[in-house]
Amino acid sequence: MKNFKYFIIGILCFCNICIARAEVITNYNNPVIYKTVLFKNGEKDANEIVYDYILKETPAIKSSPSFSIKTIAAYKIDLNNDGVNEIIATSSWFHSGKMGAYNVFILQKQKNNNYKDISLLNTYLKYPIYILKHKTNGYHDIKTTATGTKYNINGYFDGQWYTLR
Repeated sequence: MKNFKYFIIGILCFCNICIARAEVITNYNNPVIYKTVLFKNGEKDANEIVYDYILKETPAIKSSPSFSIKTIAAYKIDLNNDGVNEIIATSSWFHSGKMGAYNVFILQKQKNNNYKDISLLNTYLKYPIYILKHKTNGYHDIKTTATGTKYNINGYFDGQWYTLR
């Protein structure tokens, strides 16, 4: 019986490790949270899109030896249920110096296949970021915590940008 107990504990720990490695978790049974974004390694193609976007929008960053695609964690999520994924991303290059605190990019694909950053969330945020079921102007609201505090940051789409509520 004692060995069986340790076997069950081992399985539970293994399952917990598997869950902790997930990057985007769909919260089916949660009445408030639609998805949870844990910034780990990101999705390769989303990372590449964000990397190219940052290089295009900030040419001076090319001279920084510390900026690379490895500093980006990006995930595709359809924030407005139009069938086209937006990309929510962060880069440790834009790090505030505190563990787990990054600026957030939300890239939206345009008709010309270029991307536009629709995020005005220029405060340092902690992960995870929660994509809420509640929508404003057709886009899911988001929620996280401000770095160094226990205060919630609530972002919503004002019709043009994700901004703070």
